[in-house]
Amino acid sequence: MREEEVTAQDTEEDKLVRCVVVNNRIVGALLIGDTEMEETLENLILNKTDLEGIADTFLEPGVDLDDYFD
Repeated sequence: MREEEVTAQDTEEDKLVRCVVVNNRIVGALLIGDTEMEETLENLILNKTDLEGIADTFLEPGVDLDDYFD
């Protein structure tokens, strides 16, 4: 079992997103501020979506998760 924590923080906007990823799937998330990612992360958790290949970068600025899962 491979477990890691992925974090994105925008200090200018007072936003924080932290996800717990196990075996390339998000199993939990902490969102602080108006991140506009609530629904997307909820769907990734509920659908147990495999993030292989983007697990390390999916929270980077400029990455639009909706493009991957439409």
